[in-house]
Amino acid sequence: MPSTSRDVPSRSPESRLVQTLELRQIQDYVWSRYVTYEPPAAPLDEGWALERFEAYYAEFPMERDADCAYYGILAFERSYSDSERRSGLLHLALRAFEIHRRLTPHEGAWDAVDDRRRDAEEALKRVRRGRRRPTHHLPSSHGLDTPRPRRTTAHDEGGSHA
Repeated sequence: MPSTSRDVPSRSPESRLVQTLELRQIQDYVWSRYVTYEPPAAPLDEGWALERFEAYYAEFPMERDADCAYYGILAFERSYSDSERRSGLLHLALRAFEIHRRLTPHEGAWDAVDDRRRDAEEALKRVRRGRRRPTHHLPSSHGLDTPRPRRTTAHDEGGSHA
């Protein structure tokens, strides 16, 4: 599993240790579930995991942490189950993927990031297109939503063509 060393900011050594262990647990979970597609060692509330990442990156700039890719992967995957936050999660994922790429150019491509980056870009395009569609529809009583009846021919009714 790719990993970089970092200083984890906190107010006390105990909270720093807890934060480091939580992040490691989340990264291990993301690695198992979304990178190697194996059952995670322990279940994890993904909403809580996103909150922990958010709290961590509020203190420690994501722009200096290549491991933010795990945050991006989790945000990307959660975007499919949280329609209200989908656009925001996709933007967050793209930001994390771009930072990861910038901080690790020497490591080459990491398909788990690069594939999701492309998918997130496409998903955001679909979200934007969906917002431009009208939100109102004419009721079917106007005849616009009902299919036209199929024209019958003499052949359909058993007759012959002259």
